[in-house]
Amino acid sequence: MLDSSSVDATYRADLHELNELNFARFEAKVDAKLAELKSELLRWMVLLWAPTALGVLGTLVSTVVLLLR
Repeated sequence: MLDSSSVDATYRADLHELNELNFARFEAKVDAKLAELKSELLRWMVLLWAPTALGVLGTLVSTVVLLLR
């Protein structure tokens, strides 16, 4: 016959294993979301900074052309 302490220990071990599995799933989801967020932020940075860089380069080239005339 099982005593209550061995049943408690079994339930505790099962609960611990279930918590570990749930935490691993949660962590995998968070990592996936952070990777998705990082790629989205990089895309937005390129979309916002590329025209700015082109404008600065255009201004620089036009300034040099005007100074060399």
